[in-house]
Amino acid sequence: MSVSVRIVGLNQDNVSSWWPKIKGYVEKATIKGPGALSEDELKHGCEKGYYQLWLIIRDPDVIGC
Repeated sequence: MSVSVRIVGLNQDNVSSWWPKIKGYVEKATIKGPGALSEDELKHGCEKGYYQLWLIIRDPDVIGC
């Protein structure tokens, strides 16, 4: 049995629906990252298409962002 891991770019139209699954990863990134973006600012920027979220998926779970 092989385990498939994929990296998928999240379309800006799908940010809100995926947010509950990735919020924890984004929260960690905003704490550790060098920039001054809050979680809400990052979400808004992704929804507007200013930023791109990439998901790491090991079916059926998101294991990173």
